[in-house]
Amino acid sequence: MNAKSKAKKNKRSKKFLREHQGKKSNVKKLLREHQEKVHRAVEELRREREEAAAKKAKENLNTREILSDPIEASHRETLGLSPWAPLTLEDVKHAYRACALKWHPDHHDDSTKAEAEAKFKFCNVAYESLIKKLH
Repeated sequence: MNAKSKAKKNKRSKKFLREHQGKKSNVKKLLREHQEKVHRAVEELRREREEAAAKKAKENLNTREILSDPIEASHRETLGLSPWAPLTLEDVKHAYRACALKWHPDHHDDSTKAEAEAKFKFCNVAYESLIKKLH
């Protein structure tokens, strides 16, 4: 490329930059406005979710009932489930697995094996009882 063509190209580049410089600032302005809109939308969504969660918590406080069946309450307590929360199959299975892992006799040494075995049996009985109730 010779000096004349370089100068011509440089001149075109400068002209292009002058013409589009205003557009760059417009793009930046539009981008800033868009980011502000997104930020406002995210904040509004966060507020709505917090309000919905607070409303749901308030409703749950009003509708709590302690179980009238003490055996079921005991089984729920054994598995670490809430005595007034709705009972789902998934929750029972998850709680049973956690209880079984915690109290499985193979995970304990000889000094605590007997206690672990007894608690593991309680976990099994509680699980079977609650699963039977759900089916």
